[in-house]
Amino acid sequence: MGFPTKVQIQTISLCNYACTMCPYPETSAGKVTRRLEWGVFDSIVEQIGQQEQVVMLCLMLQNEPLLDKRFIDFVERADRCPTVGSISTVTNGSPLSATLLDRLCSYDKLRLTISINAVSRGRYLAVHGQDRFDRIHQLLRSWKGPRERITLSCVATSEPGSEAIPFVGHWRALGYSTRTIPVKNRASERDRSNAVHGLDEAFGHCTYPVDTMTILANGDVIPCCQDWSGRTSFGNVSRRSMAEIWNAPELRAFREAAIAGEIREFPGCRDCDHPMRSSTSAELERQLDPEYRPPIRRIGDFSSHAVRIHRQETESTAVVVGIDAPGVLRVMLGDPAPDEEPVEIILPLAYSRGHEGLTIRCRGTLVRDGARATTGRYEPHRVILDPGDPAHRFWSWYRDDWTHPTDSPPSRDLHPSSNHAESPLVTSSPGA
Repeated sequence: MGFPTKVQIQTISLCNYACTMCPYPETSAGKVTRRLEWGVFDSIVEQIGQQEQVVMLCLMLQNEPLLDKRFIDFVERADRCPTVGSISTVTNGSPLSATLLDRLCSYDKLRLTISINAVSRGRYLAVHGQDRFDRIHQLLRSWKGPRERITLSCVATSEPGSEAIPFVGHWRALGYSTRTIPVKNRASERDRSNAVHGLDEAFGHCTYPVDTMTILANGDVIPCCQDWSGRTSFGNVSRRSMAEIWNAPELRAFREAAIAGEIREFPGCRDCDHPMRSSTSAELERQLDPEYRPPIRRIGDFSSHAVRIHRQETESTAVVVGIDAPGVLRVMLGDPAPDEEPVEIILPLAYSRGHEGLTIRCRGTLVRDGARATTGRYEPHRVILDPGDPAHRFWSWYRDDWTHPTDSPPSRDLHPSSNHAESPLVTSSPGA
């Protein structure tokens, strides 16, 4: 973990909307618009290029990224970096045109998300405070490009009139991918009255400090994208290298707290609702989007995951079917191992949208399990993770989710005043 696996950058501290779920109107008041210096961005990409690992790059942070006239230039530079595995951004869509959509989709690495949050003009105006729904809707209906390359996003709230559920059917019928995101409280910067889930004060693990470096336009590294106050800075990338900041005592302590489940000891994180059990997050998204298939599925008394096992020069895919003890996985493997074999297991870590694809590699031993029966071509094995590997401790706080039920009974309706009462959401993390 000597370098972040995701880097999120604010190239310009400006937005042209005043969305109801966003703190931007309050936190930007009286502040001068800042622009990331090109030399600083170039240095960031250069440092990413020096890594052996692949790094995810997000060009959006508390802003409308397409208001930066240099945006395409930034994408062009990042796209040429071999260790930039993906480039993502989220826009409200107001600066888009068919020509710009074509240009953006010409970059294979770029993942474009448009935050629309509505299927009707009235709802769009209520959420965004801008009357641009007809123009954006017409643009997306008439655009002839690869619609599957674009994701349309809706932030789900519990208020009457939320269109999170009809949103999925409406936009998918037009050929676009969709996502629905339960509204977060932005590290306590906003009123939580419209949240669709409760705060799990007993769960203190968080992905952001562990895998993501978050950089403001002035170069400051802040705790995460949920920190709108900007009061905490771990350093500035225009004066120190990213690796130096990432491995400095202050950020290491923050990361250690996230891994150990003690993130709420930090004042800015105490009342934040981003730390959620991944099983709860998957359940929220499944109920918002019935077609959503989370990476965990209930099989009997456990949740199943596909993992990869690196064996010498090859990799095999295995299905985790249970956990015997902390760090001991029961798996089914189509490519049998000898009686005992040292391996490296590649574990999926993040289940929240935006962190897809992040993994951690942990040393272990693959052992044939003669006590269980073969199923088809799959033979039973056990993977014993090495507790001396630092990755083991990071993985361990996902372990409970892997055995935690994902179909806990809901306790309230997402849309108490709508026609979608059959789609309730849980309001507190189970097992808290």
